[in-house]
Amino acid sequence: MPTLGIPDRPHLDSFRRQARALQRAVRAGDPHAVARLASHHPGGVPDDAGGLQLSAAQFVVAREYGFASWPRLVRYLETVAEHGWDTGLGAAPAADPAEEFCRLACLTYSREDGPARWAQARQLLAQHPGLTTVNIWAAASAACRPSVC
Repeated sequence: MPTLGIPDRPHLDSFRRQARALQRAVRAGDPHAVARLASHHPGGVPDDAGGLQLSAAQFVVAREYGFASWPRLVRYLETVAEHGWDTGLGAAPAADPAEEFCRLACLTYSREDGPARWAQARQLLAQHPGLTTVNIWAAASAACRPSVC
């Protein structure tokens, strides 16, 4: 079971740094790091923690994020990098009511998506009922999103 959540924009270098930091902390005898190792590594804490291998620290980091192994974490990150996309679609409010309606009603594939945004879109449509007749994209957004209208 994962004890940490994957960040919004995961990058392999960040996880590598975490593994190196864990390795250094365990080698230095940090009790928190040793406890992390004990709870996530099947072999527990080695007799000589000063010689902890990087692969063991990588394994622990992967397990903390819910992956069975470091290679599986790496494969996941590669897939996200290849198939994910980052847009700024939902970031800045638009001045035009029709464009703002589209921004609020449509998915942005970010954490901001959800009922609160759609409720704002409904309110905007109630304030400007004609915006779907003057903007084709607003009309399409209203038609595609029944929960908005």
